Amino acid sequence: MINQLLDVGHLLGQKNKFYAGIEYWYWHNKFGIKGVTEQSLQAMLLFDF
Repeated sequence: MINQLLDVGHLLGQKNKFYAGIEYWYWHNKFGIKGVTEQSLQAMLLFDF
């Protein structure tokens, strides 16, 4: 899993509280089953309170 988050809280006046970015998930031979591969690209929002 790879994710990249950017601190966008400073735009809202809350530095180090709100993050936005993307996450990429890649799983080769899922559950040990050859030929079963899963991958997805997702938007990610994180609010740290």
